[in-house]
Amino acid sequence: AETALRELRAAAAGFEDKSRHDEARAAYRDILELDPEDDDARARVLAANLATGEFSSAFALATSAEELRQLAAALEQAGQHGEVLNVWSRIAELDPADAEARVRIVRGHLAAGDTVAARRHLTPEVIA
Repeated sequence: AETALRELRAAAAGFEDKSRHDEARAAYRDILELDPEDDDARARVLAANLATGEFSSAFALATSAEELRQLAAALEQAGQHGEVLNVWSRIAELDPADAEARVRIVRGHLAAGDTVAARRHLTPEVIA
């Protein structure tokens, strides 16, 4: 398996050097299948998914609040405001003390006209 991983990493890097991004992403996905803990491959696939608008795949790969924030920004830029709310909710799950996430959730619910849901997320940190 280590030989296959080494060969896939070399192939992925070669594809990147030649700007063959789809092939590089495919190679990095293969790396992730063999080694799900490869953070470099995961980050590269995530970045490629964000760049190409494959947001649901990006959401599945994102593991940190920072990666999820990148996804939220990409979704907002794409005008997918309903999906943005799901991402901010996931950020709040990862870090319940994240006041920005809570504020974004409240604003998202208010924008959607759901004042009941917005009130559920109002905490002293959000109000401050």
